[in-house]
Amino acid sequence: MKKTISLILVIAVMLSLSACGGAKGTTGIGDNTGEPAIKHTGKKIDGEILSASLFSEGLAFVELSQEEGKSYCIDKKGHIVFELDIDLSIDGDINSTFINGLAYVNEGLCNTTGKVTKPADVGATTFYYASTLSAGYILAEVVTADYSNTSKKLGVLNTNFEWTVEPSADLYNEFADEYGYSEIDNALNTTDYTVGDLYFNVSLEKALNLKTGEVIKDKSKIGTPSSSLWILGSGGSQYTGYYLPSESSYLSEENLILDLTKNGEVCSATSFVNGRAAIVYRNTSANKYYVTMIDEEGKHLFEPVETKYSSVETDGKYILVSDTALGSGDYAEVFNNKGEKTGEIDVSADTSKSYHLHLGDGVILVRAGIINMMSGYNGKAYYLDISCKDLF
Repeated sequence: MKKTISLILVIAVMLSLSACGGAKGTTGIGDNTGEPAIKHTGKKIDGEILSASLFSEGLAFVELSQEEGKSYCIDKKGHIVFELDIDLSIDGDINSTFINGLAYVNEGLCNTTGKVTKPADVGATTFYYASTLSAGYILAEVVTADYSNTSKKLGVLNTNFEWTVEPSADLYNEFADEYGYSEIDNALNTTDYTVGDLYFNVSLEKALNLKTGEVIKDKSKIGTPSSSLWILGSGGSQYTGYYLPSESSYLSEENLILDLTKNGEVCSATSFVNGRAAIVYRNTSANKYYVTMIDEEGKHLFEPVETKYSSVETDGKYILVSDTALGSGDYAEVFNNKGEKTGEIDVSADTSKSYHLHLGDGVILVRAGIINMMSGYNGKAYYLDISCKDLF
C-alpha cells in the first residue's frame, strides 16, 4: 500500500513539473510571491542594462550596453522570456508595456511569447489601439489604391488578431472627418475611450460596438468611462479634480466627476489604476507633505501619512513619492496601500548622471543617464523591489 501511494505521489509531482514547462526550450517556474508562472528560456540577463521599460503584466523590455539593435523581454527574476532584433530605446527610455498580453514594438504588436504581428500580416495598413487594447480590441485601417482610386476601410480585431468586425468602407466613413480622414483614436489622441465593448469617439460623439460593429449615435447609451480614463485638472499650484474626457482641452465643471479641493491642497496626484489613485497634500504653513490613496469616490484608503517629497506615482498597489516632478530626482520613499513605508531611495552620491525614478507593477525602475548632443545617450538602468533592494 505504501509503495502504491509513493508511486501516485511521484506521478503527481512529474505531472506538476510537466505542467510548469511549455514550448521546447522554455521553463515556467512559479514561486510563493503570488506572481503567475511565466515561461522563460532558463537564461538570465547578463550585462549592464542600458535602457529599460516599466514592468507590466510581470514583464519588461531591456537593452544591454554591449548589444545594439537587440531587445530582451525579462521576468521579475531577470530571466529572459524572449529576445527581439528590434531597437526599442529612445534616449534611454523604452515605452513598450503590455496591455492584455500585447505591447507595441515599433513594427507592430508583440505578444508575451515574442511573436510580432504587423498590420500587413492581417491585411491591414495601420493599427489603432491606445483606447481599445485595454478592452481587448484593436481598430485596424485598411487602405488600398490603384492608379485612379483610393479605398479606405475600418475593421476591428481581437487580441488574437481575428476580425470581430470585418473591414468596411461604410464603417470608415462613419468615423471620418469632413475631408475624409480618419478620426479614429491613435497614440496622440487619448481623449477617446472604451466602456465595455463600446469605443466612444469624443470628437464625433458617436460610439462603435467593437464586438458587433454597430454604430451608436446616442451619447446617453454610452455610459461613463472607467476611472483610469478620467483626466486630472489643475488650477494654479494645486490639482482641482478628475474630469470626464472631452473634445475640448478646457475642463468644464459639467465634466467634473471627483472634486479634490474639499479636504486640502493637493499638490500632486496620479491617474487612477485599478480604481485607486495616489495624492499628496501640502500643508503650506507647516511646509509639510502628506500622501494617501483614494478610491473612486475620493475616500482615503488610509489616513494621510507624512512624506518628505511631493511628486507621486502609483501602480494601484504601491506609491512612489520622489523629490522632483516627473520622477526625476535623487530621493524617494515607497509606501504600500496601507500607508506603511516599505523603503527609501538615495542616489545623491552619484552626481555624474541625472536620475529618473518610476514605479510599475510593484517594481521601481531607476534610470541614470546623460544625453550628449554629440555622443548621444550615456547611462544605465536597473530595477528595485518595493523594499528598494535590487530586484535581481
